Amino acid sequence: MKTRAGDDAPTRRVRGVLTRAEESGFDLTLDDGRTQHLHYDDVAQARTVFEWGPQPKHGRTRKASDSRKASTMNTSPQTEPVRP
Repeated sequence: MKTRAGDDAPTRRVRGVLTRAEESGFDLTLDDGRTQHLHYDDVAQARTVFEWGPQPKHGRTRKASDSRKASTMNTSPQTEPVRP
């Protein structure tokens, strides 16, 4: 998020997670763990990043041999021969 410069303050950039919003402004939990309250009028530019679904579990990756097996498996339905 980019905040507007004040009378004697330079433009600042902050990054964090929106944790609370109200009529006058919102709280942003910064990457270093601090919480900062910002007024909507102080925001010059903001980007929103959505995170969908659960976070991947550490240490759980698909092995290369598993992916090769999956790609070589026949996925077409099995049919029985037709007899006259």
